[in-house]
Amino acid sequence: MKITKRKNNVITYTVSRVLDCDDMYISVQNGEVEIIAPYNFSNRQIQKIISEKRDWIFKKIEEYNFKNKKESNGIERNPLKILGRNYKIKINYKNIRMAELNVEDSQIIVTLSNKYKGKDNKKILNLAIDKLYESIAEKEVELSMEKARILLGYAPEDYKIEKMKNSYGKCEKNIITINPEIVKFKRETIDKIIMEQYLKIKTKSKKIKTAA
Repeated sequence: MKITKRKNNVITYTVSRVLDCDDMYISVQNGEVEIIAPYNFSNRQIQKIISEKRDWIFKKIEEYNFKNKKESNGIERNPLKILGRNYKIKINYKNIRMAELNVEDSQIIVTLSNKYKGKDNKKILNLAIDKLYESIAEKEVELSMEKARILLGYAPEDYKIEKMKNSYGKCEKNIITINPEIVKFKRETIDKIIMEQYLKIKTKSKKIKTAA
């Protein structure tokens, strides 16, 4: 297979020459024009067919550009889970400096600066989601902590919210650390994880008193 690229006025296309092919095929995918032609087809033959199909090719390219522009003004990503509920993520672009994030009903709207339009915004989107998780975790973890304090009659000296790779909660040196991604779960699960960390502290405390 031989592949070449040519320009026919404003139409850029890729030619794939195939031995076991009798007819020429034109494909327009993602705004790119691909030609599959018999191996013995001359460039002149290919250009002639492209000229004949010029209007159809332009129509397909315009359809792609329109769809791409429409999506860039409100891109939807995979759902995000918060407190056991799925939220759709929609990305908008505006003339702003700082990224904005709002939760509305069952949708999370992330507004980014126009300078990120058409670029790989995965990193900045992940940062925005991390900030959202941290913000929600600060409220939800404190609520669960208060429940544990009331039930166990014990409060640890300190706790912190910090992202961890392989754990949603841990207890070291009487300090409870909670992964902000804990807010993906329902409140009952968050309460359970917090309670487990409290019980670890209380168990260690009893062992110290017994040893003394």
